[in-house]
Amino acid sequence: MISTNKKFSGGPYNRIHKTKALHVHCYGTSDVFPITFLERFSNLEKLEFGCCNFKELFGKEMNTAGIVLPFKNLILNGLYNLKHAWEKVSGPDPRFPNLETLEVVVCDDLLSLGSSSAPFQNLMTLDVSKCKAMINLVASPSAVKSLVQLKVLKIRNCPSMKEIVGNEEGHESTDDIIFNRLQYLQLWNLPSLVSFCSGNYTLGFPSLEQVVVIQCPELEIFCKGVLNAPLLRRVQATEEGKKGQYWGGDLNTTIEQLYTKEVAYQGVNYLLLSDFHKSISIWKENLEESLDFTNLQVLEVTDCSSLTYIFTIPMALSLVQLEEIKVANCPMLEQIITNGGAEDAAIISTIMLSRLETVRLESCSSLTSFFLGSCTMECPSLEIITVADCPKMLEFTFAFPRMQDMETIDGLNAPFFNDKILCPNLETLTLSSLNIQKIWPAKQHATCSNVQDLKLNKLEITECENLKEVICTRSFEKKEGMAQMVPETMSVTDCHMMKECTSDDGVVDVVFSKLKSVKLASLPSLSRFCSASGNYTFAFPSLEQVIMKQCPQLEFFCEGELSTPMLQGVQSSEGEYVGHDLNAIIRQMFLGKVCIINYKHLNQ
Repeated sequence: MISTNKKFSGGPYNRIHKTKALHVHCYGTSDVFPITFLERFSNLEKLEFGCCNFKELFGKEMNTAGIVLPFKNLILNGLYNLKHAWEKVSGPDPRFPNLETLEVVVCDDLLSLGSSSAPFQNLMTLDVSKCKAMINLVASPSAVKSLVQLKVLKIRNCPSMKEIVGNEEGHESTDDIIFNRLQYLQLWNLPSLVSFCSGNYTLGFPSLEQVVVIQCPELEIFCKGVLNAPLLRRVQATEEGKKGQYWGGDLNTTIEQLYTKEVAYQGVNYLLLSDFHKSISIWKENLEESLDFTNLQVLEVTDCSSLTYIFTIPMALSLVQLEEIKVANCPMLEQIITNGGAEDAAIISTIMLSRLETVRLESCSSLTSFFLGSCTMECPSLEIITVADCPKMLEFTFAFPRMQDMETIDGLNAPFFNDKILCPNLETLTLSSLNIQKIWPAKQHATCSNVQDLKLNKLEITECENLKEVICTRSFEKKEGMAQMVPETMSVTDCHMMKECTSDDGVVDVVFSKLKSVKLASLPSLSRFCSASGNYTFAFPSLEQVIMKQCPQLEFFCEGELSTPMLQGVQSSEGEYVGHDLNAIIRQMFLGKVCIINYKHLNQ
């Protein structure tokens, strides 16, 4: 194994010569791996790259006559920045004479394996999975021509994949594309796949016997041109063994029937809803009968112009595997989960989304809440909440008016979190461009709004024009005279109405036990961190970094006793101020600004 920060010494030449497997893991920071290094491994059979930052592997640096790489198996795993695996050449590449198996996993920036037939001439197994940006397997039909030995082709969990064979040249062609030896083809969980190839090609699969097409809801037809697969007699469309096998006489007809029967939606674990996808019409027509939610893990909803909600409360009860919800650019959407006026929703006391980890809501101009209903929503695994540019969203959960107390009747004054949401393991909260006035309620609830019990590590607030406070200490429970607060980083920027970050006249002593970094920027009304007065202590035992920029009214951090033993200084627009006394530093910054303002005034 070769790892970062470790120089490979090579050892005796015969030891390198006998090496059969090499794993390059977290190697260096270079964009290109020095492949010439592999020349000395003359008996290498397996080469694996893992968690490296390379943008290019087998590029121009390897274009040297006489170099031969002997390995049979190549694994590219977790090369998140990889954009090109090898350069485009006109014919078979003599550098890879023995490559038989290629596995590509979690290469997030890779759009395709390229338009070249370079390394494929002896390839027998090709397995691609979890490449989220990949739009086609190969960019042009010319890359297929060298796949004369390919027997097994698997493509799984690639959400952006639109077609297997692309048409980079951009012109219609009647050329034949023949997979002479392909016996097994698997297409699994490709929510954007519309066809095997979009051109008017003749596709030939003379050896194809097994085809698996599961969770490819947009696949309406296999190909537009002539299709020949004489040995194929069935298509596996679900995980139910023989019960999930279909056959309509030929591959194209079978795919069309699956599309009509909506079999591709059965047991789906990744679902993409968009006005540009077939799935949205099914969603509108008869969603509860058409889709099985029990295996759904990721839901992505984007550019839907007519949806007003996504789930009803009874539907949400089946979301037992749901891990991630991403919603963006849905101008009519009002809630993610709604009671929908259903009578059975009234008797449901709790919705449990036990595996939900991430919620991202962006640019939904009509969205008022994530959940509408009188029951409680429990999300014990929820770690990340991001809400941005949803101006009507004042509360994460919203109960019926008759169930609200006086604080929440006035929507503008309601806290973003209330006692209808339980997410005690929340780690990251990001709120941007919202019209909320407060985040946490004044009264303590046994919910995520009880800040002291949260595992919150990152709190980021930006462009919330009406926000008056970030934290209300009245919601804390006193523990031996101290209110414990746990975020590690806190950033508040561009909130023009905010006068203080925390507020309460009867404040208890507060300890930000984990807080390491604070950023306060573009807060023109901020006068202090806390406006309370009296004999209390603000303690920041872990605070190391403070950034304060464009806070012209900030005269001092807080009254009372302030403890920042780890602080080395404060970064500002004017430079860095060194010291441990945060109040003294801020006072110095404020007086400096006053002097500058007065000087400018005198010279006008």
